[in-house]
Amino acid sequence: MKKNSLTTALLAGLAGAAGLATTAHAVNLNPDGLGQALIYPYYGVNSGNQTIITVVNTANDVKAVKVRFLESRNSREVIDFNLYLSPFDVWTGSVFALDANGAGNLVTLDNSCTVPLIKGNTALPSVGGNRYVPFRNVQYTGAFADGGGGSLARTREGHIEIIEMGTLLGDGSTVSSNGRLAEEATHSAGNPISCARLNAAWGTGGAWASAGAGSAANNTNAPTGGLFGSGAVVDVANGTMLAYNSEAIDGFFSTGSPASDLHFPPGSVLPTLNNARTGSPVPPVQSFVFRGGATSTVVSSLWADRITPANALAGVDAVSAVFTQDAIYNEYTTDPNLGAVTEWVITFPTKRFYVDHTAFGGPSSLPVGPFTGTRFALAPFAGLGFTAISGGALVASFACEDVTLAIFDREEQTTTQPIDFSPQPTSGVNQLCEETNTLTFKQSGAESAILGTPSSRYLNVDAPFADGWMRMGFTTNSDTGNDPGFLVSRAAASSDGDTYAGLPVTGFEAVNVINRAATPGNLANYSGFFKHRGSRVITGS
Repeated sequence: MKKNSLTTALLAGLAGAAGLATTAHAVNLNPDGLGQALIYPYYGVNSGNQTIITVVNTANDVKAVKVRFLESRNSREVIDFNLYLSPFDVWTGSVFALDANGAGNLVTLDNSCTVPLIKGNTALPSVGGNRYVPFRNVQYTGAFADGGGGSLARTREGHIEIIEMGTLLGDGSTVSSNGRLAEEATHSAGNPISCARLNAAWGTGGAWASAGAGSAANNTNAPTGGLFGSGAVVDVANGTMLAYNSEAIDGFFSTGSPASDLHFPPGSVLPTLNNARTGSPVPPVQSFVFRGGATSTVVSSLWADRITPANALAGVDAVSAVFTQDAIYNEYTTDPNLGAVTEWVITFPTKRFYVDHTAFGGPSSLPVGPFTGTRFALAPFAGLGFTAISGGALVASFACEDVTLAIFDREEQTTTQPIDFSPQPTSGVNQLCEETNTLTFKQSGAESAILGTPSSRYLNVDAPFADGWMRMGFTTNSDTGNDPGFLVSRAAASSDGDTYAGLPVTGFEAVNVINRAATPGNLANYSGFFKHRGSRVITGS
C-alpha cells in the first residue's frame, strides 16, 4: 500500500475508533465564513449611528431563516421575524433611532419575503415613506421582567442571530393549499412571486399553521448552510462606516427530516443556539474545535454537571465550545495628534442560556456552566435574568465576569501597576456584566466617542500608553471552590475528557482617526473594525 493511502486509512480508522467529528457532522466556526447560523456581535443606534446588516444565500435553494435582534444587557429578544431567501439572494436591513433615547427600529427596502411583512406593510409606521418595525420591550417587562429596567433604551444596542431553519421544497412535486412555497419566494425579474402567500401559509388554515404535528415542516427540508453576512455601523454626520463580517457557525443542524427540522413560526423564540443537533438521538451534540492548527475535539454536553432538566443545554454547549477562549487580544490607539479613539466590543453570544434564570423555568433548572452567574442558581437566590432576588429584595447584578488585563505599548513596554476599569465595580475587580459590552480607552464623555454607548454602561481603560495592545483574560483561580455553583478557573470537561478554560466570546476593536490636514479647511475621518484574536486552553484527559 502506498504511504499516502496507508496514512489515509490509518486516520480513518483512528477517527472511527476515537469518535472524532468531522466538520460536516459537528458544530464548528467555519474559517471560510459560510454557515447555517450567523452571529453579528453588535448593532447600535446611539449618537445618530445606524447599523446596516446583510445576509447572503450562496445556495441554489430557497432558505427559511430566523432573524433575531437581542438587546445588550440581558440579551432579551427585541424583535424577530422569518425571512425567506431566494436562491443566490441578498437581504439587507438598517437599524436606526428616531430620537436620542427611544427604541431602535428596523427598516428594509429589500424585496425578499419576510413574515410578517415589513416592506409595504401599511399596518406599520413609516418614515420617509418607508415602513419600519419598532423594537419592543415585551421580553423584559411585565411577566418577563428581568430586573434590568423596562426602558426601550435597552433596545438601542445589542447583537444579532440569524439561524437557517430549512430549505423550501417547490419543484412541483409537493404542492400546498397555498401554492408551491419555494416558487412563491423565488425572485422573478427582481421580485418574489408572492410574499403574501408565504404569509398566508402561517395564517389560519395555512400549510405551516395547520393543526397536527409537523405542519411547520410541510414543504421543507433540513438546513444546508451556505449563508454569510456582514454588519456596518454608519455615522452619517461624521462620514464613517465601520464594517465587520458575521461569525459563521456550520454543522449546526446536520440531521433531520421534514417532520423534525428547525422551521418555527414567526414570533416564536425558537429556534435558538440551543437547537444545535449533530446526531440522533440528542444528546450528544458534537463540536469541531480548532486548536494548535489541526487538532479537533469532540464535545458532548460540555458542561455536563446538570441540575435539571438533564442535558437541557446540550445544543448550546456545542456552540459555546467553538467560541470558548481563555483570552482575547487586540490593539488600541489614542494618539491625540491623530485625534484617535478606540473602543472594544466584547460579546458573549451564549451567556443568557447559562445565567438567565427565566430561560428554563427558574433557578432550579439552570445547569452549571462557564459563567459566574450560575453560582446563584442555588437557594436562597431566585434569579430573574442577570439579577438576583434574596428575601424579596433586589440584589446587584450577579452575572459579572472577572477579567484580567495586561497592556503593552508598541515597544514591548508594560506596566507593573494594576490596570483598572472605570467606573470600578464595587467588587474592586475588573468585570464585564452585560452580554454585549463596550470598552473604551482614555475616554470620559457622556457617550463613548464611536459607538455612543452611555457612560453608565461603557467601561473605560485609562491605559498608561497612548498606543499599544491589550490582553483580556477570562480564566481566574481567585475562587476557593467552596461555592458549589461555580467552576474554579471556569474550566469544564467535555464527555471525551478534554477540559476547556475561559468563556465563549466574540467581538472586535473599533478605531476612528481624524486627519485635520486632509485639505485646507476640511477634516477627513478614517475608521475600521478589527476582529479580536484569541487563544485557547484545551487540555486532554
